[in-house]
Amino acid sequence: ADAERTQARQAAQAARAETQRAEDAARQAARAADAERLAAQLAREQSARASAVQRYLVGIFSQSSVRQADPKKAQSVTARELLDLGAQRLDTDLAEHPAARHEMAATLSELYSGLGLGERAVPLAKTALGLAEKLHGRASPQAMAAMARLFTELQQSGKQMELEQIARDAEQILQRPSRPSPERLRLMRSLATYAADRDRADAVDWSELALLEARKIGDPIRIAEAEGVVGRIAERRSEWAKAEKHLAQAVAQAEKVRGVVGFDLTIVRALLAN
Repeated sequence: ADAERTQARQAAQAARAETQRAEDAARQAARAADAERLAAQLAREQSARASAVQRYLVGIFSQSSVRQADPKKAQSVTARELLDLGAQRLDTDLAEHPAARHEMAATLSELYSGLGLGERAVPLAKTALGLAEKLHGRASPQAMAAMARLFTELQQSGKQMELEQIARDAEQILQRPSRPSPERLRLMRSLATYAADRDRADAVDWSELALLEARKIGDPIRIAEAEGVVGRIAERRSEWAKAEKHLAQAVAQAEKVRGVVGFDLTIVRALLAN
């Protein structure tokens, strides 16, 4: 009897183990199928977005094509006119593709800014920020990058009231725990510069937090930029020893990566010389 009970128990255990293996295999197959469906969906979305952007760009630049009814007039279309056309068609041509609309709004804003047209750059930067928050979340890297871009445009345009609101929003977002990222770092630097321009004491805190963030990321040129921000803020506050220390570190870091666009060693060396 004992032997029979032992055999029955072993048989039950074997059956349970077999059932568990079958269930595990089924779950793995389901996860694999879900991953495959997600990958296929992402591929379709990326393809659709790329096609939409291509049609949008072709529609804009075809306005300067020799195939237009008046080729001479078409070829005389200026870069500003093409940008204006792109901005006008943004909400219609890319209405069904918010991710593409976000990317193009950010790009058009930068292009307008490069032409010194802040009054046109700001609305597009706001559009890019709104879409980034809607698509990815208010504290997402995409939204932080868009907020930093809007920060820059508002500072250049001198829109003080809007700047104050963006600064408050940035502070709320940056006070949340988050993994280090280039986008978060860029927003910290923007906030530090904004605070320094208004002689706020927290400019020092934000600049040092940005430097800590840059060191966590580990990229030499970002560390150099952050060291430069700390140094320039210290220089404004007549903290000469601190300014010299951080500006010298900025030069040392930047010289590790020669030929990198976006960091002006000449300015930093001039500050050190003074």
